Amino acid sequence: MKKETSKAYGFSLLELLVVIGIMGVLGGFVYPSINDWQKNKNIERDLQAYTSLLDYVLSKAKAVGGTGMVYCDVIDENTTIVSYKISRHFLKPNAADTFVVDSNFTNNIIKDPRNAIGSSAAEDPNHNILSGKSDFEASICQVEGIINARGQSGLNGVARSLRNIDAYIHVKGASATLIGSTLSGDDEYDDHPSYFVKLTKDLGLFRINRRDYSSGSWECAEDWYSDVKGDGNECL
Repeated sequence: MKKETSKAYGFSLLELLVVIGIMGVLGGFVYPSINDWQKNKNIERDLQAYTSLLDYVLSKAKAVGGTGMVYCDVIDENTTIVSYKISRHFLKPNAADTFVVDSNFTNNIIKDPRNAIGSSAAEDPNHNILSGKSDFEASICQVEGIINARGQSGLNGVARSLRNIDAYIHVKGASATLIGSTLSGDDEYDDHPSYFVKLTKDLGLFRINRRDYSSGSWECAEDWYSDVKGDGNECL
């Protein structure tokens, strides 16, 4: 009786080339989508980190009856640092409705993660709430922002009637510029969101707006998520 032998069949070179070609075509569609999704997540991550910082600084200032500072250092085009300080000194606006940081604020700092306090070494010399994977444009990158225990806020040495703590977070690589409180150039990649975080002068409340690129205007992020068309109204 003759034994049957099994035959092993492999793929021909042509079949392999066809499969590789199909995978390449699919990858061309899938990779851009994943890349765009990741960029959007980076923007949203930094938005969450920044708003959480505002909440934290206000709560710490209230806890000690003092004042918080949020500041930004632009190291180079690829590196922006955002951090904070907490002082026991209660700083309030002067007669000109302006915050002016003085030695009382500086001498009473009790929380400053990036820098040493007295004989205590810095907790985290590299502290930075930003991921570095999105662009951050803000008034605090020009002048330090102040938030006291009453929720009053403003920029150091700038009348509160002129400017306050405003921040914009958008896709990395856009040629955006911030002049005063006006952001331009963030629509270079209009398939990615831009967010505008506005801190009220009193009560320590912040508003989040998202750019509607079809109209060029800002509107409440909550409206945008509840209705893709939105109502065109900015959070004030």
